[in-house]
Amino acid sequence: LGVIPENTHWKLMKAVYGLTVSPRLWQEERDKQLRTCTFHIGKKHYYLQQSTTHMSMWFINCGPGPPGKTISKLVPDGHLAATHEWALGDRVGLLIIYVDDVLIAAEKKIVTAALDWMSQRWKMAEYEYIGPEDETSIIRFLGMTIERIHAPTAEHPEGTILLSQEDYILEVCEKYGEHLKPKKTSGQPESFGTIACKVNKTKAVETSKPEPIHSIPSMIGCLLWISLRTRPDVVWAVSRAASLATRDEAQCRTRIKHLLSYLNATSALALS
Repeated sequence: LGVIPENTHWKLMKAVYGLTVSPRLWQEERDKQLRTCTFHIGKKHYYLQQSTTHMSMWFINCGPGPPGKTISKLVPDGHLAATHEWALGDRVGLLIIYVDDVLIAAEKKIVTAALDWMSQRWKMAEYEYIGPEDETSIIRFLGMTIERIHAPTAEHPEGTILLSQEDYILEVCEKYGEHLKPKKTSGQPESFGTIACKVNKTKAVETSKPEPIHSIPSMIGCLLWISLRTRPDVVWAVSRAASLATRDEAQCRTRIKHLLSYLNATSALALS
């Protein structure tokens, strides 16, 4: 276009959104900072220890030693490699971080201290808490709703925690289920009688119908996000639909439509 002379080179001073390497660079910088996290509450010393099985999961430890100090004796834990050496200290909380969304499970004073440490390094949104002493009973994290039911029961004297994706499910149904009948479902996530048929395993089934507006991969992606987090009841049905994405598009879309109808009618279901 003549706006920039030929052979002009630009030097990038910092990572920005849109670059293919931006997520990795942010993760490296974020984790580098979290490894130095240390704070005190009274005379107790706290620090973070990254899990070796899931790099987005961090343990909040309380102990006398400095961050990073290790011992040779292994603490039994089936989630970690047998060769891992543990930092000194007792585990008192858990921190989950996904890109720049943070969820902390610990005593409120520990949660507050950890978030205060992070807010000194990054710009943070207003904190949300749920606990026995808090009036707020609902927080949202990665499209999931975490709700505290304060009414005590025999099994849960301090109340119950519910995990659901009702808002996200209804949003997905509104986006992809244009022809859904509200709150109509067969009562099961997969309708075996209406859509069972033999699938051509050698090549995709051709169709003369015009390409629908919504792509199958995007719909399957949303259903996977739901099934793998709060809705184990649809895992099998979503897996079956995904397996037909490139072999039989018509049957795949039929299964997806039925799944959306089922989710639309059962959007309030939650894990406890």
